[in-house]
Formats: sequence, C-alpha cells, structure tokens
Amino acid sequence: MLLPVVIVGLVYLLSKCHLVPKESQPSIMLSTAFINTGNMGAPVMLFAFGEAGFNYAMIINLFHSIAMNTLGIYIATGGSRQDLKKTLMTLLKFPINHAMILALIWKVLEPPMSDNIYKTLRLVGDTSVMLVVVILGMQLAECRITNLNFLKLTTAILLRLIVSPAIAFAIVLFLPVSKLWQQVMILEAAMPTAAFIAMYAVQYNQEPDFVTSVTFFTTLLSGVTLMVIIPLVLRM
Repeated sequence: MLLPVVIVGLVYLLSKCHLVPKESQPSIMLSTAFINTGNMGAPVMLFAFGEAGFNYAMIINLFHSIAMNTLGIYIATGGSRQDLKKTLMTLLKFPINHAMILALIWKVLEPPMSDNIYKTLRLVGDTSVMLVVVILGMQLAECRITNLNFLKLTTAILLRLIVSPAIAFAIVLFLPVSKLWQQVMILEAAMPTAAFIAMYAVQYNQEPDFVTSVTFFTTLLSGVTLMVIIPLVLRM
C-alpha cells in the first residue's frame, strides 16, 4: 500500500512544479499509482518465482485492492475539492468496499455457506474481469489518437513502467523482508495500470480517454519492459 501513496505524492509534486497539468493531476494519479497486481501480476510471479512467489503476489494484491478502493476512489471523486464528510460518504457507498467488509467478516466468523450460493457468487466474480475488459474495449473504441496529449501520455507510461519499479527497489532496501519478498514487490511494481481504474475514470469523468489509453499502452509495452526487468530482479 506504500507504493501508490508515494506515486500519488510524486505526481502531486510534479503538478506543483508545473511538469504535469494541474487539471490532469487526478487522471495521472489514477493511471500511474494503481497496478494490475492480480490478473497480470500473479501469473508473472508464478512464472518467475513459482508457487511461493504467486502466494506473495496474492497478499500484495489484497492490500493493493484496499488501496485502490479507498485512495483510488478518493482521487477519482476529486476528494481534495470536496468536504471530508462527502468524500467519506462516497467511500462508504461504494459497493466493492461493502463486499470487502462482508468477505472479511465471513472469513473471521466462517459461517456455513450452501453450495448454490457459493457457485452463484463465484460465477459473478468470474464475470467481473470480462466486464472490465469489455468496458475498456468500448472506451478504447471511442478514443481518438489525435486528441491525446502525447507528452502527458509518455510521462504516465514512464512513471508506471520505469519509475515505479525504481521506487519499489528503493523502498524494499529498508524493509526487513526476505529476498523473495523484495523481488516480488519490485516486479509487481513494474506491472501495467490496473484495468479496473478505467472504470473509475469513466464513472467519475476523470479523463477516461487518457486513463484508458495509459492502461492500453502500459499493458502493451510491459511485455518489453518486463523482459528487461525480470532478469535484473532475478540477479538480485
């Protein structure tokens, strides 16, 4: 959860130094701070480090999801421009946060669940990924390349794929964790933008074309950057 906060702070400083447009600050924060740690990150960890790496990736994904559904929603709703009470009400009304709280309660109490209810919930959960991809595709279909600010787009891509793993490397040096934990954290930080962020951008009108484009290009280019970063991480 520390990495998204650091990247949000970095984008804020870049905005204060007039290196990124102030009006684009929320969209750049969304597209650079929140990572595809699950659908892409977990399989890559399994490939690079085996089952142990995959298990670590799932733990990271859990905490990153909490950050995305709290800090991410705060940024998407323009939290800094509205009063604290209104921001908190938005967070409390967000359905994913309800689901996380219920899941934690269920995990702690471990009440029985019928097979039919479990299969229904599993089916709904499995369709969520496909729904996000469909929305991402619909947004990309409406996006016009000529309308994009390529300097801003390049800045966001560099922050997500290059600067982020460099920040993660600096952070893990001070953490009392194993070498494998350090490697997984750095590699997870090199993943592309989370596809779910495009839905936040559409829902709260935070430059959805730009955020969708960053998601698309970081996913596309991560195939190249990961081929460089994975060997470097494995040599640590």
